[in-house]
Amino acid sequence: MPKKIESTALKVWRLVINIVRWILYILIALVLAYVAYKAWEYKDEYEKENEAKILKKEQAIKFEDFKKNLTTYIPLLVGNPSADLIRRDNGKFILSYMLGSDIEAFQEAFKESAPIVYVGNHVLGVGCKKSDCDESDAAFVVDPAASKVYLAMNLAGKLTYYGLEDGMPIPLAFEEWRGYPKAKTQ
Repeated sequence: MPKKIESTALKVWRLVINIVRWILYILIALVLAYVAYKAWEYKDEYEKENEAKILKKEQAIKFEDFKKNLTTYIPLLVGNPSADLIRRDNGKFILSYMLGSDIEAFQEAFKESAPIVYVGNHVLGVGCKKSDCDESDAAFVVDPAASKVYLAMNLAGKLTYYGLEDGMPIPLAFEEWRGYPKAKTQ
């Protein structure tokens, strides 16, 4: 009888060892699957970030090209309505690049526009919201000599400039537009 008990205990021990071994195999397989999933997820995120960087770089190059193009032909638009600039394809791209999510408000502020004019060596275009110029108005200044474009928008008394670098003075053409010496820059 002791031999049979020993053999039953041995069988139980082997069964336990086999169960533990299979549990370890399953755990190792799950860990490997998790590691593979995380590697795939990281690769996917890395590719998306890389694509976003490439797109941003391409847009910056396109912006610089369109800006140079705009500063070349803007003197030909003097006398035309200011809204003509934002209707042109390269004008739309320049605005969307500089304004981001504020582009709709800027376009709304150009529903009524004055003719494009020279102010010194800058070109100024102004517009305002249809039937409510006090609520929303906007302007753009183009410096053809420096190939620079500046935008300004006044929404309910809050004036914001776009395209100005830190510490850079506000172009005098904006003074002609609103007479505001200081405002928030973006």
